[in-house]
Formats: sequence, C-alpha cells, structure tokens
Amino acid sequence: MVEEKPGFEEKVKKLEEILADLESGELPLEEAIARYRRGIEILRSCYEELDEFEGKLVKLVRLEDGKVGEVPFDAGEDEDGF
Repeated sequence: MVEEKPGFEEKVKKLEEILADLESGELPLEEAIARYRRGIEILRSCYEELDEFEGKLVKLVRLEDGKVGEVPFDAGEDEDGF
C-alpha cells in the first residue's frame, strides 16, 4: 500500500493545530518541544513546496513581434513587470 503525502492544505491545518496547542500553555514541556520541532519540520516542507510551485509559474507577455510568449514568474516584480 502506497502512503500518500499530506497536501499543502493539510500541512497548514496541522501547523495551525500545533500552534493552538502550543499557545494553550497546557502541554508538558517535553511534549511542547516535540510539537514545536514537528511544526518546524512541517513549515520547512511547506516552504520547499512553495519554492517548487514558484519555479513552475510562468507569466504571459506580449513579445516585441506582437506574439504572446511565456517568461518565468518573478515574485519580486511589481504588477507592471518592472
């Protein structure tokens, strides 16, 4: 049986649960530290996934010859592309 990896949304939900548990102040110290570490692992995984998605994004632009082309998406650009 193939085990499915949790999707991005499931990871975010798990992070929210961990954060709520930590903010409650009701966890024993060792369990709080373990959950904190698990949260960091999940957060890193989310950042990796976001980086991967960003690498797949393209922006449609009008080329000098009037045709439409694709260029890599740059999240650092403003809305005008500058």
